[in-house]
Amino acid sequence: MSEAVRLLARSARPEAEIRGRLAGLHDPAELEAALALLRSRGYLDDEDWARRYVESRRGSGLGASLLVRELRARGIDAETTGRVLSGRDERAAADRAARGRLRRPGGRRGSPRARSLAAFLLRRGFACDVVDECVRALLGGELDELAGPLDAS
Repeated sequence: MSEAVRLLARSARPEAEIRGRLAGLHDPAELEAALALLRSRGYLDDEDWARRYVESRRGSGLGASLLVRELRARGIDAETTGRVLSGRDERAAADRAARGRLRRPGGRRGSPRARSLAAFLLRRGFACDVVDECVRALLGGELDELAGPLDAS
């Protein structure tokens, strides 16, 4: 258990990471008992960790699907991930990311600019409908020549 406490003293970590680091070093029953003790004392709280992780990534302008992948890769279960991301305003997050991208110098003009912005937002993990809505709101005048939704062009 002292190894787990030492890891947690440096920074909060999800339970899966602690379990992975200590799995080969201890008897499974002993490891489970130590993890249960740490959970009961509030040192291991995956939901709290995930909320702080998502908040720290907020400035990165990431969409829910990318955040889900990141949380799942860190061992956060689907139920906890769903609770952490519920109520998240994807449209506002996409808008922040798009505006940040548009502020960069050397932006393109016309529909290639819109496609570039849409591709950027899609890579950031935003859903197609959110991307379409966001790009049309920000670059509406530049999209007159586009016939269909951005994800189809």
